[in-house]
Amino acid sequence: MKVFLATQNQNKVKEYRFLLKNSSLKLLKSPKPLTIKEAGQSFRENAIIKVATYGRYFNTSVLADDSGLVISSLNGFPGIKTNRFARGNYSRAMAEIIRRLAGKSNRQAKFVCCLAFYQPGRKIITFTGEAKGLINLEPKGKKGFGFDPIFYYPPLKKTFAQMSLSQKNLYSHRAKALAKLIKWPGLLKTRQ
Repeated sequence: MKVFLATQNQNKVKEYRFLLKNSSLKLLKSPKPLTIKEAGQSFRENAIIKVATYGRYFNTSVLADDSGLVISSLNGFPGIKTNRFARGNYSRAMAEIIRRLAGKSNRQAKFVCCLAFYQPGRKIITFTGEAKGLINLEPKGKKGFGFDPIFYYPPLKKTFAQMSLSQKNLYSHRAKALAKLIKWPGLLKTRQ
């Protein structure tokens, strides 16, 4: 099945292409960008807004996600405002997070991804994946994107930015959400 990915973030496109390379879902080139106001109060609501906007406009199957970093001792900040908080300058945003965590012993955090799937004439479905870790008090690694350099994954003793794409995609929030979609029984029905 061919689907659009409703994003202009080329790093996300790269990850999804990698994750879907052995699946029945094939990503088409991203359609022209649409102006979308992410007015939802949760990752799920924002993912639905994105996928519904693109799906209805292009009248085709679409994937969209809303994802972000949730930090326990900062009351879930930046959460659904992760992208707006960074404003494209992740070095500054990581420095600000590290500053806000100064003196706090709890550095627990998680990446959350809510993936929405739209098909014309069918109900939008969503799947959520989480990757739990800690905020590293200094950026480490040159791979990945966004907040990966400060997201430390204890089982591997590395930040996401220190992992190869194939290694990161064994544990990432995006990989976990997508794995749920691929295993969803309704996806089998759509292929027939």
